[in-house]
Parts: sequence; structure tokens; C-alpha cells
Amino acid sequence: MITKRKTYPNSSMPVLTIITLAAILLFVASCTGGNKEADKVKDENSNAATENVQEVSEESVRTNILYIGVNNPLKIDVPGYEVSDLEVIIDNGKISGNNGEYNVNPIVQGTAIITISSKGEEIETREYVVEAVSDPVAKVGGKTGGEINKEFLLEQDKVTVEIENFTLDIEFRITAFTISVTKDGNIVEEMSDSNILTAKQKKLIESQESGQIIVFSDIQSIGPDGAIRNLNSVEFTLQ
Repeated sequence: MITKRKTYPNSSMPVLTIITLAAILLFVASCTGGNKEADKVKDENSNAATENVQEVSEESVRTNILYIGVNNPLKIDVPGYEVSDLEVIIDNGKISGNNGEYNVNPIVQGTAIITISSKGEEIETREYVVEAVSDPVAKVGGKTGGEINKEFLLEQDKVTVEIENFTLDIEFRITAFTISVTKDGNIVEEMSDSNILTAKQKKLIESQESGQIIVFSDIQSIGPDGAIRNLNSVEFTLQ
């Protein structure tokens, strides 16, 4: 008896289909992963660029201010030009110096335009903000008030001033101040026409007891711009 064998045409097709499908899935997964990595790198680069822009902007703001009545050191250079050939002028105040190193003295609050030229040809203009120097802080023995030891206070011979959080070297001078105390229910005052404590002022301090208040008031100072400024009072309680 002859037995016929069953045949299955194209029996290899399902296997090929599975292999092909697996390859496609692997390719898609690879592309997706690559895109994610690319996006991550792109985001990191974008964040870094943003941080750099912020740093540059903050630096620009800090160095774009000129103060009235003081020497403002300023460096000026222009890419492609020799600093020795640069000529600079200002429309608000005076500017002096050369070879890229200048001192600027503006006179009016607002703005100042510096024009830069080379060999008679204007290159560019730069705008600066002009501000007045903030009032200095009056101090006695390095203090602005609070409790103080009587002996320590008597050791002090003058009232000082300080411009806090300011980088430029500016000198302010105390021109007058008054010390006042309460004695027998009355206010007693002694004035100095300089920054130095007078003998009468020290005697007034010496007459006070622990717990009593001593006030340095009507403190006046003069800065490089010549303007008289009324400063903060300094109030102490004797320990």
C-alpha cells in the first residue's frame, strides 16, 4: 500500500514573518532610545546656554552704573581696534585716561552716553546709568545702636561713616553731631562741629547710669560731591 505524504507549501513563511517583525521592533526601539538621548542632550545644552545668558546679563547690569561725585574706573576696548587709537567722549561729566583705562566723573543723575571713535571715525556709543551714591551709615565704635558698655563708649573719640555693600573707595566726612541724654527729667544736649567727641560730650556720657539712653543725632556728613547729608541717629542703652 502506498502512503502519500502531506506537504505544506511555503512552510518557512511564518518563521520569516516573525523574524522580520522582531527586526522592525528592535529598529523602532533603537530609534526611540536615540531620540530620547538626543532630546536629553539638547535640553542640557539649552539649559547651559540659558544660564550663560543670565550670567552675562547680570554682569552687564553690575558694570553699567556710574556714580556722581567719584572717580568711576572704566575699561574700554573694541575688538579689531588698538586701544591706543581709541578716542572717548562723554555727554554727562568728564572722562580722562587713555589706552583703554579711564576715569569717569558724571555730574547729573540719569544716563551718560560715551562715544568711542578711532582716528576720527565714530565706532559706537555706550549708554550708562548715572546714580547718586547712597547715604553712608553713621557708627560709633563700629555700632549703629543697641546696648553698650559705658567704659567702651567713653573710649571712643569720634563718629565714623561707612557705605555698606559698596565697592568704590569713597570718603565721607562727619561735619557735626549732637549727643543728648535725659537728666532729672530734662533733655540735655551737647554739640560737636566735627566728627570728634568733645570733652563736654564725654562728661555728659560719664554722668549717665546703667539703663539710661544716650542718643547721637543730627549727624551731618559731606561726600566728594560736596552735598551735606543728614545721617541716621545712633541710640545706645548703657549696660
